[in-house]
Amino acid sequence: MTVTVIDGQLKVTLTDTETVKYNIDLVFFEKDSKESADSLVKLLKRAAKTVGFNTAAEVFEIEIYPVFSGGCEIYFIPKTQKATFVKATAKGYTAFEFQTTEALLSACELLYRNEATRYLASDIYKYQDKYRLFVKNISSDLKRQITREFADGSIQSRLERSKTLEYGKPIALKNAIYIVGSAMCKE
Repeated sequence: MTVTVIDGQLKVTLTDTETVKYNIDLVFFEKDSKESADSLVKLLKRAAKTVGFNTAAEVFEIEIYPVFSGGCEIYFIPKTQKATFVKATAKGYTAFEFQTTEALLSACELLYRNEATRYLASDIYKYQDKYRLFVKNISSDLKRQITREFADGSIQSRLERSKTLEYGKPIALKNAIYIVGSAMCKE
């Protein structure tokens, strides 16, 4: 667990193992349950004690962001009014699955050659015998084109996405399109 204070907010970064250990994984699936609320309160107390974080606030807005390399980031934001729980998901990300490296590389090349998609947040994982490309904010036209021409499908299931992040082998993270595309396309 890594704890920092940023502009009066408490930021806690957890690994996959710590996410389960502190029961924060419950928040992703049962955000309104008493158990998930208790888990967040316990984590807040432990994290605040770690860095000596003091505040007069009794209410916090909580933002949770999954980290594609595993685990999550949790922001505890002191508030004076009623708390708001915000569950951030991988919203905006599209996950494609490829049977072959050739198909994956071709898709990355296509996205790299387009100035609008070259720098999109993207990650590549190898999960079982397949490759999975996660791309943030890709247009619906490009989604269809990649699925039609290169990918064997897109991954819609949250469970399958979570399995990829937890058990998949990271190949390129954060800017996979740029990394792979720049290696393939000499301009």
